[in-house]
Amino acid sequence: MSQGTDGSWRVNNSDRAGKVMCPDFMTHEMTKKAKLTLEEVVALRLYTGPAFQKYNSHLRFGLSIATTGDGGAPLSHSFGTRAKKERHYVTTIHAIASALKKVSRFTELPKGGKVYRGMSGVRLPEVFEVPDEYGCRGGVELGFMSTSTDKDQAIKYIDTSKCM
Repeated sequence: MSQGTDGSWRVNNSDRAGKVMCPDFMTHEMTKKAKLTLEEVVALRLYTGPAFQKYNSHLRFGLSIATTGDGGAPLSHSFGTRAKKERHYVTTIHAIASALKKVSRFTELPKGGKVYRGMSGVRLPEVFEVPDEYGCRGGVELGFMSTSTDKDQAIKYIDTSKCM
């Protein structure tokens, strides 16, 4: 992103030296197939870095977080009334959601339809274990959620020292 002389922000795909960053993202097969815009590609690039913590914390808890800066665990959560100048990430979150919807249309479901997510320090409600009248289990996540078709990969994210 760059700021214009009028104070507005613009999305670009160049670094400070003017070189195009990762030009292959706009020419990638999935980008073309899903008809992603440059803004959506940039938003996905932001989400796949340490900024994902800010976006997801904002969606899930409506709060700001201070992190270690290396993508590590949050140092603190700031609850309560939001400061007037606090970032809400509305445009970026909208672009991420739009891109994920577009990409999902061209993404194959895994064989058997199972995906896994490693979680720590939580006890899931019964609705995750007992199928409803339609045979479904699970719930709704307020933030974007990463999953894996590889159960062993998901297990790596479980911190058993925090289990209840």
